[in-house]
Formats: sequence, C-alpha cells, structure tokens
Amino acid sequence: MNRKRMNMSKPGPDIFHIIQSRTSVRSYRKKAVSPALAGEIRAYLEAASGDLLFGSAVRFGWVPAAAGDPEALKRAGTYGVIRNPAAFVTGMVRPGPMALVDLGYAMEKVVLYLTRIGLGTCWMGAFFKKGRFAEKTAAAPDEEIPAILCLGYPAPKRNRVDRFIRRHAGSDHRLPRESLFFYGDFNTPQAVSGKKGFGEILDMVRLAPSASNRQPWRVLQAAESDDFHFYLYRDPAYARKLRAVGAADLQQVDMGIAICHFDVTARACGRKGGWKRLDSGFPEPPGSMEYTATWQGIS
Repeated sequence: MNRKRMNMSKPGPDIFHIIQSRTSVRSYRKKAVSPALAGEIRAYLEAASGDLLFGSAVRFGWVPAAAGDPEALKRAGTYGVIRNPAAFVTGMVRPGPMALVDLGYAMEKVVLYLTRIGLGTCWMGAFFKKGRFAEKTAAAPDEEIPAILCLGYPAPKRNRVDRFIRRHAGSDHRLPRESLFFYGDFNTPQAVSGKKGFGEILDMVRLAPSASNRQPWRVLQAAESDDFHFYLYRDPAYARKLRAVGAADLQQVDMGIAICHFDVTARACGRKGGWKRLDSGFPEPPGSMEYTATWQGIS
C-alpha cells in the first residue's frame, strides 16, 4: 500500500473514484485493525481535527471494539444494526455557531481517508449511546458527541438488516441535480455541465452522504463570479424527530459533509478559492432555507 497517497489534505484525482465507490457499510468481517494501521489512523484523526474551516474545537476519539464481547455492541447502542465493527471513531465538538458544520467537514475527510485505505464506514448520528462513547474517549463536560463512525473490513454480503435500512432510507437514490444546484438565482437550475467545468465537482456534492439521505444542501453559483453559496434546506418535521430522540442537529453536520466534497474535489481539479461565512452580500434564500457558507473562487 502506498502510504504517500493517504494524505487527504492534498487530494489527487483519485478522490473522485473514492467518493463514487464509497457506500455505508453495516456488515463487517470479524477482523481487527492491526496495531500498526490503528496507529496511522489515530495520527490522521489528530491531523484532521486541526484542519477545519471555521475555527471550531473538534476532536476525534478512537474506540476499538471489544474482542469477544457481544455485550459491547448492545451497550454502544448499535446491536442489530452494525455487525462486527472493528472500531469506532467518535466526533467530539464544543458548541459554537459553525461547530457542527466543521465536525461534518472534518469527519467526512476521515471517511474518505478510511475508504482510501480499504476500510468500510457507516455514519451514526442518532442510534448510539453517547454516554458510552463519552466514557471511552474521556469527553470533557462541554464536549458534545453529535456523531460516530463505525468501521471495519466490509463483509462479502450485506446482511438482511443492512439491506432493509438501505431500502428504507433510499440510500441508492439521489435528488436530481436541478433540485440541488442553481445558477444566478433559485429559479434557474445549474446546467449539468456546470459553468467553467464545475459540473463534476457538483456531482460529487450530490453523492455526499446525509442523515436519512435527505440531502439538505442547496448550492447557488453567483452569475458574476465563481462564488458558490451553500444553503441548508430545513425539514422542520425531521428536526423535531431528531430532538425527540436527543440527537444533534444532524442537518448542520450534513452541510459540513457536502462542503467537504466540494472542497476536496475543487482542489483536486486545481480550483483556487476559500471558505467564508458572509455577513451580507449573499442572495436571500426562499422558504425554509438557511445560509451556511460561501466558497469564493479565485480566477
């Protein structure tokens, strides 16, 4: 394995293949991650926690699954949903205006890195016991754990529960491009080809994973520049469901995931730009959309 190609901070053209090939994995082989590879992953987790866009306090924890202890899965709250995970990654963050966006951004980089080295992953944002993982990773009282990653070596076949979840969540279906991406205003869908070759980058945003596959991001490209404004399309009923089960605002995490896909693929294509949260100057969104952030392109 070529370890030089693991650094996701400088993604190469293969990032497109990684995004296209990655799927949620809930069934794993009974195989542990070697101590040497676990050390490399932990080093990457530390680096990822310092590679953020909006200055939030994000930290990752590494939790190996307890060998020979089936009760560990029950106590983690994943029993019956996740089979034979080798380990978990916990995402911890201190509350702040863009904290969940930063968490999603950094954690999706971890997902893409793990995919690159041959491990399967599954995001979990609701059905896990936060206290169990807070204990395992020595989370501080002011740190929240909005999401975890289950990981391991994918099993040859998905189990019945895994197949049911994928069908129920619509994981194999995506919203069409014209529902997600716009040019100039929200009445004009972005062309499939995209302006100045941004189409393939937006295609990778479309493939980003999201809670219950709701794809809450909407992206508006400015007509007069290569600025891309990212908005969160709120689903109030879904937000109420998340609150009812004590989950974090996972749609904010989803925005960070989408921003990550845009960021890594834009850099892979040699696009220059940077992220800002504007106080003004962005188009006012219609309906229940909320402005999140802007990628300001440099021509």
